[in-house]
Amino acid sequence: MFDKNVQHLVDVLEKWSTEGYPCLDEKDYADEKVEYARLYLAAKEGDEQAKKTLQYLDSKLSLPLLTNFDVKKQMISLLEKYGQVTPHQEALFSQLVQEQKVVRYIPEFCDISYLVKEIDDDTKQKYQMKTDAVLNDILAVGVYPNKKLAELVEDNPIIFYYTEHDSTDAAMASIFQNGKRRPVMLLDRGLLMEDNKELLVGIMCHELGHWLDDSSRPDNFYGEMRLAEECFADLVGFKMCQNAGYNPLVRFYNYQKFVKECVKMYDENHLLVQFNKKRTEFYRACFIDNDGLIMAKKKREGRN
Repeated sequence: MFDKNVQHLVDVLEKWSTEGYPCLDEKDYADEKVEYARLYLAAKEGDEQAKKTLQYLDSKLSLPLLTNFDVKKQMISLLEKYGQVTPHQEALFSQLVQEQKVVRYIPEFCDISYLVKEIDDDTKQKYQMKTDAVLNDILAVGVYPNKKLAELVEDNPIIFYYTEHDSTDAAMASIFQNGKRRPVMLLDRGLLMEDNKELLVGIMCHELGHWLDDSSRPDNFYGEMRLAEECFADLVGFKMCQNAGYNPLVRFYNYQKFVKECVKMYDENHLLVQFNKKRTEFYRACFIDNDGLIMAKKKREGRN
């Protein structure tokens, strides 16, 4: 079964990428083809791990999207139940969702440790204590969406990985262990070394917003709406951060810096630049023009 031509996977990937995946440019696609070819050759030579990886990719990429799961309806429903957003914010989000189409995505591998450089145990313990303290602040609030998140985490604790990247960034992923979808959060060293707790809280709340969405989806649903998912996490994460007593705008200002760096690195029309600009516009429309929020921010100045 492993001596078939890798062209099958390449064809599937090409179809997937042309369906509108927002962050896959020509270079990314070329890199994927090279990686499939490498796996195929390694599998033919008897590499057992390459065989398992190729088999995993083949099984996931060959699955059709579930037709009986409406991800658009699900995201709006979650926002209504747990987001506690204003009618204006919900209307903006609903419009965004209706304008987007669902695209395929490749699920995370069961082992994502290859993404993370090893760090020494003392540093890992220090980082774990810091993230645990922030997570406790977020989960201790007895109102939604924090309360719903606490219920999810009690049944399925967050797995933390810490990277050696100097940026102030994080990511949320789902992995599958023993037939169960598990939440994994990757946090960059630069974020953990920052002496700015409100930034860490804001970024973690955003990532946890992804888990609130992701945990409600069927395990065999391989589809996404990348921009809508990010904006959903912005809305829900903003509320969780605010509920926990922190200024949610700190994360937004940090994100604006990231967008400016993207503009320096890429052409104005690059997909990543356009994608991040749309997120910024959505965030401003939802929050920055809210006089009550700006007043609350002024009262909180000096807390960090």
